[in-house]
Amino acid sequence: MLCNASWEGKGIFQVQVKDYQHIVDLQMKTCDYRRWELTGIPCSHAISCLRHEKMAAESVVDSCYSVVSFLTAYANNIWPCNI
Repeated sequence: MLCNASWEGKGIFQVQVKDYQHIVDLQMKTCDYRRWELTGIPCSHAISCLRHEKMAAESVVDSCYSVVSFLTAYANNIWPCNI
């Protein structure tokens, strides 16, 4: 998919995809496509803006996907119980 990102100012981009356009805000980590807000992983529109700014996509992925979060979630033991 070819996404053409044009900078509008203050971290806001307009991304043209075929006949559609999307607004991406890199500072707020939002795109009107809403996939980024729902999953915490940047959508293709946001990635085109990140490439325009020469930023790594991994730098804006939600912290719930980090190794630290994974280790924290599974740090405790779950003990079996007698029924």
